[in-house]
Amino acid sequence: MPGGRTRVSIAHVLEVAAPTRRKREVLVLVADGYATKQIAARLGISIAAVDKHLRQLYRRYGVPNRAALVCAAFRQAHLV
Repeated sequence: MPGGRTRVSIAHVLEVAAPTRRKREVLVLVADGYATKQIAARLGISIAAVDKHLRQLYRRYGVPNRAALVCAAFRQAHLV
C-alpha cells in the first residue's frame, strides 16, 4: 500500500464470542503446546473429539492453524 501502511483484516477487528468451557480447555492446552493425542488423554476424550473442537475453533476465529488460533484467542482476551 502507498505510504507503507498495512491493511487490517476485518477478522482482526470483529469480536468473537467466548468459547465454551470444553473448547476453552482445548484452547488452553493448545496454547501450552500439547499435541492432539495429549489433549485427548488429559481431557479424557477421543482424538476425534479434539479434532472436532479444533475445527470449530478455527472456524470461530477465522484462522487456519494452531499458532493463528492462539494469537486470535489472545487478541480477543480469551486466553490470558
